[in-house]
Amino acid sequence: FNYMTQIVQAKDSKKDEVKDIQRRLQTVIHYEFGKQVDALENIKNGLYANRLVVHDAFNKTIKTHDFNYKDNFEKGFHLESVGDEADSIKGILPDMQLNDTGKGLNEYPNAKKMVVTETSKVHNDYEFVPSKDTLPKITSQKMGYKNMNMSLLVYGNTLLNAGDVINFTVPVLQPGEEVLPNPYTSGRYVIMAIKHTIAVTTQNHTMVLRCMKDSVRTPYPKETDPLIIGKDDINEVNIYNEDIATL
Repeated sequence: FNYMTQIVQAKDSKKDEVKDIQRRLQTVIHYEFGKQVDALENIKNGLYANRLVVHDAFNKTIKTHDFNYKDNFEKGFHLESVGDEADSIKGILPDMQLNDTGKGLNEYPNAKKMVVTETSKVHNDYEFVPSKDTLPKITSQKMGYKNMNMSLLVYGNTLLNAGDVINFTVPVLQPGEEVLPNPYTSGRYVIMAIKHTIAVTTQNHTMVLRCMKDSVRTPYPKETDPLIIGKDDINEVNIYNEDIATL
């Protein structure tokens, strides 16, 4: 189902007294982004990278498993991915490297460390799914639900349910004659919750859709120019001496 923010014709062009129901249902009354991408919270909660330490009491072993968001992104299904190799660049993690280490945020697994205990041979030959195959991904995906959250106020439509995927188009908020869709906030969203409001007196039915998306349709631009190019370009300045010289 498609939703658009631009003004659309609410009535049939040929018959003014007849409402165009299809266009009316696609109209967005109001929208807002409660939270887009909070990098600090994502780092602390292990979205980009996390480390799992597994203690096997039966075999008396301790193993460490590191999760990398970028390496695991293309291994799963996402709202804006089609399964090819290029999907790895459509995540909510920009392709950037820190200037002091040359690493990305997905290369710091110690940002969130987890320790679990599991035992082999619990039920004869039956083995549980290893924690290393589930817990790191679950931790990352649960945090991903808290990014790119959007609320839509639209006209009531009982055909939509939580878990359905909708397409939302919002223009770029910049001056100009040509209206282009926002390449990062437009696209496919999954509905997490729906609140219906029925006003009997005004005979109006609206609903609030709480949605999220875990990927972008157009990849984020790469950060090719670092903030600090080299130590030779850095000048040490004593701000106290500079202030005294200007007085």
